[in-house]
Amino acid sequence: MPTKKVAKKSAPVKSASKKAANKVQKTAKKTAKKTAKNVQNTAKKAAKTVQKTAKKVQKSAAKANAQVKKQIEIARKKLRAEMKKANAKLKNAEKEVDDYMKKNPKKSAAIAAGLGAAIAAGITAAVMKHKKKK
Repeated sequence: MPTKKVAKKSAPVKSASKKAANKVQKTAKKTAKKTAKNVQNTAKKAAKTVQKTAKKVQKSAAKANAQVKKQIEIARKKLRAEMKKANAKLKNAEKEVDDYMKKNPKKSAAIAAGLGAAIAAGITAAVMKHKKKK
């Protein structure tokens, strides 16, 4: 008979432990749901932050691109202006040389002959030096 008494006493214990287990299980489920919602909310906030940051980066990149294009166009305009100046100077120098040659044909011929001889001597020296290396 002692086993019957033990059995009667253990039944309330089993019932209490089941209740405690159920309570723990319910609490765990609630905590898991809350945690899942918190994680989802945090993920949504992070996604929104990433999207906002991406838009800001795109806007900044677009501004930088526009600024670079503007600077390039300014540089092109300056280059064109300098090229026009250089062309005008070159044409002026060409005209001056042409006028000098017309006014001083003998001197011009002598200068041309001297330059031709100097260039020929330079080329000959370079060829001779190149032949010696072989």
